[in-house]
Amino acid sequence: MEKRIVWLDWAKAIGIWLVVLGHLPFQGHSVLFYFHMPFFFILSGFLYKPIPLKDEIRKSAKRLLLPYCVYNAILLSLLLLTGDRSYWNAINMLLGNQNQLPINCCAMWFLVALFVIRCLYSLVRYVNSWVIILGCVVLFCLSLYLNPAPVANDYLQLQTSLLCAPFFEFGYLANKQQLIMRMGGVKICKLILVVSMLVIGFLVAWWNGYTDTDDLTVNVFRCLYGRSLLLFYLSATAISLALMILMSWFLTKRNRFVDDIAAETILIMALHQTVIVSLIKYVPKNPLVCLLFSILIMTFFWGVIQVKHCSLWLKKKVS
Repeated sequence: MEKRIVWLDWAKAIGIWLVVLGHLPFQGHSVLFYFHMPFFFILSGFLYKPIPLKDEIRKSAKRLLLPYCVYNAILLSLLLLTGDRSYWNAINMLLGNQNQLPINCCAMWFLVALFVIRCLYSLVRYVNSWVIILGCVVLFCLSLYLNPAPVANDYLQLQTSLLCAPFFEFGYLANKQQLIMRMGGVKICKLILVVSMLVIGFLVAWWNGYTDTDDLTVNVFRCLYGRSLLLFYLSATAISLALMILMSWFLTKRNRFVDDIAAETILIMALHQTVIVSLIKYVPKNPLVCLLFSILIMTFFWGVIQVKHCSLWLKKKVS
């Protein structure tokens, strides 16, 4: 069994918390959309290990598509109790078209997109990385002519996958070239450099996506990237890389809460929107209140994870 890298667990836990926080409707929440999903795709690429396509399909189907189908089936079944009996929900789920599903199901687009990207990379794993990145960008731009953003239908999340694949590739290259390890320990000059990269990344991202109304002009799920696709890629990558370096320096102590959250990001990704939709009318649209509410949601899911662990332990004991 491979030894877990502590800072990566922190990165996954913080990443999923930012997703939860970003889905709360406080003024300024759109800032999180500038980087939080690119951050997740970069982490996924960082952890990716190429294997033959047949093995990748089998592995990713079990880890990504199976949870996608199970959680969607549960959530859509619950909708039947509210009188929503549209068969189109089931059809869109099978087609991987999360854009047409109820809001509490939408977050699972990530699972479909990651499955597509992983299979794509197994298929073209011997192709030069920069050719892959350029090819995905060109294909994404061409796709916008056929299906302009904001995307209403995205079967198998193909457009979103093309948009996010360069982030996945950058994460893979960062690990392959050991960019994080090469930064070594904390030194004042390195810290200034990384913090500067983080600040500049946020400033560029803010200019690229800012509106007076706080509308989501950057939202990878809808294939929205702000004013410039290039600035979106550069700013989101700079922010994500800076955060990863800072986490590798300062978040090196293991924490049970963080470990459990990091191990169950798919569960939280799948179900957090249901919790938010159920309770959001009771939550004031205040940044501080939403921050506290997001922490309560994460604590709630940690409790759910403990129940899951206990159930598995009892099942093992009984058998």
